[in-house]
Amino acid sequence: MDLYFLALIFAILLIKFGGSQGLNSLIALIFTATIFIFIMVPLFFKGYNPVMLSIVAVSITSIVSFLLIGGFEKKMLVAILGTISGILVAGIISYVFSKLTHLSGINLEKGKELVYVAMDYNIQIKGLMFSSILIASMGAIMDVAMSISSSMYEIYKLDNSISSNKLFNSGMNIGKDIMGTMANTLILAFMGGSLTVMLMMWGYNMSYYQLINLPFVSAEIIQGLAGSTGIVLTVPFTALMACIIYKKAAL
Repeated sequence: MDLYFLALIFAILLIKFGGSQGLNSLIALIFTATIFIFIMVPLFFKGYNPVMLSIVAVSITSIVSFLLIGGFEKKMLVAILGTISGILVAGIISYVFSKLTHLSGINLEKGKELVYVAMDYNIQIKGLMFSSILIASMGAIMDVAMSISSSMYEIYKLDNSISSNKLFNSGMNIGKDIMGTMANTLILAFMGGSLTVMLMMWGYNMSYYQLINLPFVSAEIIQGLAGSTGIVLTVPFTALMACIIYKKAAL
């Protein structure tokens, strides 16, 4: 009951201070939770490919979220394209390096316990690490893409004769101030999620080489770095999309 009360407080504050925008944000949040919890997870249990399913789910939720929050505007289209590009980069990096290091969903937290559940269903464990990184990095990448898109749109509106190079450079300069904090946010989120495990390992006085070679630690590092790389590359992707879409609209 306390959890429902906390959720109600959050919803009231969001609508109170956000107005109609806050209400749309709440609807977008509910839609996202519905997609991931009540559609994607059951489909995992039915044996669907986690990689393709995650790409589709993340793309749909990001598109719907942006459209609910900002409507059908050019800056929303730019943000959507930038977000999908950044998320796919993060996913591809995680997929490649998980293959190179022979890691999979088993090495995620509670991954070994999931194996026993998977025996009774058709869950494809190998693709779950890819899915985990896509979902975890989605929020931060959306923030970066929206910030770049909105800022560049304001610059373009003030001077629609600005050259594509200057507009792109402006977007990159804005992105420099954003990517550092967002990358830290993502890495800290992963660290926070595994804090108790890190404390336990430290309590056992493990050496650096023992620690770094643990599959769970390697999986966390790949998650953090892949997501952060996606954030960094979201900046040029979004800036490029903004130049193409905004400047083409002026022709």
